[in-house]
Amino acid sequence: MKHFTLSDNTVIKSTKQVAEHFALTHAKEKNAKADLELLKDAIKNNATYDWYAFGITLKVDFPTSRFDKNAAIKMLREKGATEDEIDSLTVSGTTKRVELKSK
Repeated sequence: MKHFTLSDNTVIKSTKQVAEHFALTHAKEKNAKADLELLKDAIKNNATYDWYAFGITLKVDFPTSRFDKNAAIKMLREKGATEDEIDSLTVSGTTKRVELKSK
């Protein structure tokens, strides 16, 4: 197995270490994601604070966009597309997925 170094400078040299650190990092990451969302919300809800002094930039009215799949499907139906034609636009495949077993 090729050795690699994690962000905390832990050198991983075995598959056993991979398994051990995956479980630990997975738990930390789950908590960190939740904490990060809480912190981001607090920053957004206190937009008048001088976040820049701490190296944090809050962009107000930041433009976003997203593709509305449901509206696209509705439009295709209105234009006469059949369900088979709509279904043919979905690309199926396989991938490798890593998950942590629930205890």
